[in-house]
Amino acid sequence: MLDFVTATSNLRAHAFGIEEKTRFKVKEMAGNIIPAIATTNAIIAGLIVMQAFHILAGKFKDCSTTYLVHGGRRAKLLVKEPLAPPNKSCYVCQNKNLTVKINTKTASLRFLVETVFSKALAMQEPSISQTNPAGSR
Repeated sequence: MLDFVTATSNLRAHAFGIEEKTRFKVKEMAGNIIPAIATTNAIIAGLIVMQAFHILAGKFKDCSTTYLVHGGRRAKLLVKEPLAPPNKSCYVCQNKNLTVKINTKTASLRFLVETVFSKALAMQEPSISQTNPAGSR
């Protein structure tokens, strides 16, 4: 694993004109990063699986937001909070579809994005798709 990290980091360093490092220097710099990342990923994956069990069992009220908190004055490593309710003014949280009818001969895509999506609906990164009515091309 360390050889792979050294090789890939040196390739990237070479591509960007940065000084390359020896295997020993990479090991010194990385230290406990790789085990820490692996451990954190395993903890988070376990938490996700636990939430999946709640969902599969239909126990939606048992689902929670869980934070991994290390250090400080907290006695617990994992802190759970109830899920926040969906924001009623958020189209994504409400999982609603919206149909907008415009004159495609006079309106531009920029107008649609800037005026309708960004200003009127307060969307930051809208996703746009086109559907054709049955029988039309």
